Amino acid sequence: KAGVSTGDGRAKKLAKKLENVSQIKSITASGNVKIVQNERMAVAGKALYDNAKRTITLTEGPRLWQGTDVMVANTIIIYLDENRVASQGGEENPIRFKINPEQQKKEKEK
Repeated sequence: KAGVSTGDGRAKKLAKKLENVSQIKSITASGNVKIVQNERMAVAGKALYDNAKRTITLTEGPRLWQGTDVMVANTIIIYLDENRVASQGGEENPIRFKINPEQQKKEKEK
């Protein structure tokens, strides 16, 4: 359902080698991280996958898109099994949303 990309294919090679995911406790990716889950996409400087919690925590300038909507925060947490996200802001980086209801209305009319 979710994919992690560091831009150079290293994550894909790692995923092929990891056949028994239940033994993994966590994975950290840093650099130009890209997460894709269905129609949701996120980018960040750092991502931490927690297998026990089934979350991906994005830090270092994370942005999350779902369709034409976008969220920017200090920290974005993606709950993989719950189809939801949580965000945390900071004094210098408050949480910001850009929601495009007209686009959502057009998609529902199709």
